[in-house]
Amino acid sequence: MQKKQLFPSPGLRFRFQNNQIYAQVSKSSGEFVVNLEVLLLLLNLNQKDVSSSLKKNISHILNHLPNEKECKNLILELKEANLISDFSEESESKIQDGFGDPWIQWAMISDKKRCDAYEKAFALTFEMIQNSVVADIGAGLGFLSYLAFKYGAKKIYAIEETTSHKKIIPILKKCGYPKNSGELKVIGTNSANALISENIQLIVSELFGNDPFEEGVLVTLYEFSQRKESGNAKYIPQKIEIFLDVIDLKEHAVLERVQKIMNCDENIFLNAAKKELDFTSLSFPLHFSPSNATRNQKSISLGEIKLDPPPKNISFLGSQKIIFQKTILPVFIAWYRVTLAPGITISSNPLEKDFCSHWSPIAIPLQSKIENNGEVEFKFSLNDDNTALKFTFVHKNKVVAAR
Repeated sequence: MQKKQLFPSPGLRFRFQNNQIYAQVSKSSGEFVVNLEVLLLLLNLNQKDVSSSLKKNISHILNHLPNEKECKNLILELKEANLISDFSEESESKIQDGFGDPWIQWAMISDKKRCDAYEKAFALTFEMIQNSVVADIGAGLGFLSYLAFKYGAKKIYAIEETTSHKKIIPILKKCGYPKNSGELKVIGTNSANALISENIQLIVSELFGNDPFEEGVLVTLYEFSQRKESGNAKYIPQKIEIFLDVIDLKEHAVLERVQKIMNCDENIFLNAAKKELDFTSLSFPLHFSPSNATRNQKSISLGEIKLDPPPKNISFLGSQKIIFQKTILPVFIAWYRVTLAPGITISSNPLEKDFCSHWSPIAIPLQSKIENNGEVEFKFSLNDDNTALKFTFVHKNKVVAAR
């Protein structure tokens, strides 16, 4: 094993908070807590990219690096966590997060509403796509690249950091694309590290999760927009709008669980467990159908964020009040609608006609009952790195739900 063959993995990011160091390989793979020795080792693997000021700041503690044996063990652990890559290995180390899983990819490409809507958007923007150079960010198995070729793109950069990128060329070849060599370049790395040598006219993506921002769509698209090659590019999708609903569940598997959070006094063990468990900030993806959920009142729009072009400064925060009507079991759900092109939308709400089945809205259950005509005030915002929705619901000066 030679040091020159080891590099920090593409897309590796660090965050410093409360004297703790956090790292992540991609927005979808979650964060690691990193101790100082690991950070120093990662920095020393690629010293030419470390600024002189940073080197100066850490020079007084470089002697705390592990010894040779400890380094070898540490490197093995870091490789297993995909924090570093050894490019001397025959099987190149790539990120293995959920989006490299075949079933996850199949869920997306078999979602008819999603795929039909994207095709309609590409057909509507046919003149913009024809003879253009396209960047497909988070390409997955290459469905959007396939559509771009179908509607006349001249060249496509398909950027996908998971092992799914290895399937793009075989799949597109079976579909008859590209027609000529050099028309498709698959880049198996994070978009922040993708090397592109020509101007991009169109940037396409589908980087939304159940929480629309959890895959880092805002950060990823903005970073990519700052490249000189992306300066005049157009974008699909064009914008996203966030909503809050109050729904009543009926005959749903989660119903009993949520009810018992509100009232489990008769069960000694559940009551004891509830006091030990932290339910102050409880949320989860909730799949349901119109047969077991109804709207308690009209959807509340919390605002929209334009993605064409992606914004540098995002203002998404506010507060509103809800008056509760008579309910069976009220649950807040946060959901969203994406505009791909004028008049063409997809959403994450099963009660909407443009619902995409591979998404679920985020449920935020109440921690206590609200009387009829009771008032709840809620505040909403994005977290500090714009990768998650945040909510706090207050009734009679008491937090009754949060995320």
